Order: sequence, then structure tokens, then C-alpha cells
Amino acid sequence: MKKILSILFLLAITFPTFAEKLSDADRDLIHNRIQTTLEKINNGNFQDTLKELSPKLANYFANKEGLTVSEFGKRQKQFFKSGVPDVKMSYSYDLTKVSVHSSSKNRRYAFIPVELKISPVISGKDILVDVVLLAFEDDKKWYFVEWSKLLFLTDFFFQIYPDLKDVRFLHNN
Repeated sequence: MKKILSILFLLAITFPTFAEKLSDADRDLIHNRIQTTLEKINNGNFQDTLKELSPKLANYFANKEGLTVSEFGKRQKQFFKSGVPDVKMSYSYDLTKVSVHSSSKNRRYAFIPVELKISPVISGKDILVDVVLLAFEDDKKWYFVEWSKLLFLTDFFFQIYPDLKDVRFLHNN
């Protein structure tokens, strides 16, 4: 019993040091970055969405294809124009409930639960999907990765950001 109480006490005094509320400035930055990315996607500006991707990730994708980042962006634009149906997307989220955590290398990150609404232009029937964005700082700028997709792409992401390898999404984090 004494051991359990000691562990609970330790958790109670150390947990607040691992998480903090998202500041107003960060909340505005994250909101604006999400909206900018969605605007680019909805306007068919797929090449410009690479500017919203972490430069380390953009370089990784381009190098893997033997391309420059610019060439990779042009290829992505062609791919999306030919293979992706005409849709509009929007996110619903509440950043007031988001906490910021720090990785082992003091990289700030946060999980953002989001409801993604996909509105196909042709059928007109909205599709709602619950997703979680992993927001993380790199060179003092916030970037985003959809957490569920990241779970399938871990090999390269965690090579680039090994300090984020052990982060876990907890509801109400």
C-alpha cells in the first residue's frame, strides 16, 4: 500500500511538469497553420502544401524519389489532379483543451483531436472522420502529421524525429 501511495504521489507532483496548456500565441499559430494548409488543399495548391510540411520530411520524400523538393511537389500536384476526386475538406477542433508536452529532447508536441469533414463536390454527401493530428515543433515552427497515418509510416518519421518515438496519444491529454 505504501508503495502505491508513493507512486501516486510521484505521479501527482511530476505530471504537471510534462504537460502545459497551449498558450494563446501557440493556439493562434497552430490554428492559422491548419487553416492555411486546408485552404491550399481546397484550392488545389498541392505543391504549396509542401511548404506546410516539415522541411526534413519534404527532403526525405523528395530524396527517396531522387527528386528535388520542387520536383517532388510538381509530381504530387499532378498525382492529386489526376487521381483525387474533387473534394473540399474542413476540420473541427477545440484547441482550448490541448496540452503541450515535451519530448526527451525538449521538442514541444501536442495531440489535436479533430473531426475531418470531407465534402465531395459530385455526390454532395459529407463524410465525417475522427482523426488525431500530432503537432510538433521543429526549428521553432509547428508542423502536423496525422497520427493514424504516422503509425504506418514510422520507419522514416522516427528516423528523422527519434525523440518523438515514444510519445503516445492519450484521450484528454
